[in-house]
Amino acid sequence: MQRLCGVQQGLQFCITGDEHSCRDTIGVQLETYRAATLHTRAILHVVAAKVLHRRCKVLARSEMILELLLGTRNPGKVAEIRKVLGDLDITFLTLENFPHVRSVKETGRTYEENARLKASSYAKDCGFWTLADDSGLEVKTLNGAPGVISARYAGGSASDQDRIDRLLENLSGTTKRAARFISVVALADPHSKIIKVEYGICEGTIIESPRGKSGFGYDPVFIPDAFNSTFAELPSDTKNVISHRGKACLAMHPFLRSLITPP
Repeated sequence: MQRLCGVQQGLQFCITGDEHSCRDTIGVQLETYRAATLHTRAILHVVAAKVLHRRCKVLARSEMILELLLGTRNPGKVAEIRKVLGDLDITFLTLENFPHVRSVKETGRTYEENARLKASSYAKDCGFWTLADDSGLEVKTLNGAPGVISARYAGGSASDQDRIDRLLENLSGTTKRAARFISVVALADPHSKIIKVEYGICEGTIIESPRGKSGFGYDPVFIPDAFNSTFAELPSDTKNVISHRGKACLAMHPFLRSLITPP
């Protein structure tokens, strides 16, 4: 039994990554191992297999999440997500790294359906952990429009300015301009299974004319509650904390950290 404990101690060093102690401790036991009974050797083999299995599971979980695909070709979204999750030990990939992969058609009726669809589809096509977002602007007086078609509000090939122009035109003459941004982020594993979904909401108001040069989409005409500046005027660090997408990604942050640093 003393021989068994000695080799077990050496194997335990392997679990913690102390390779020198592992080699030295087991090495000392080699002579006694040769003299061990067949029963003791069998026990040692079982112990070694369990130790190696545990070690491989730790390595697999910690290394797999190091590469995270962001399921978008929108540089604005990529910048925001990277900023919020930038303190994690992750190498970010985007769809620009996979030019052969076609963009997923957003056929869902809700933000969550679209986020799930994109995350699972891109994970299946690319074989990486994948984080995908679907988001939109909802204006109360327009019965929630543009909503899930926010990116296509003025047509499939419209620019940000085209979409803003249509929005302001539809709000012309009204003082009821309460609105909110909604974002849903979905995380899929490399086998395309959805693992986790998070939401983020930012309440605010639509102003009558664009202000600011930063951001993208409807940012120049949206002022978040408790602020006097539009999303396009706010510093990125501030926007990323209060925005819909920032909140959703911050909610996903602890789970991503748990994947990188297993218990």
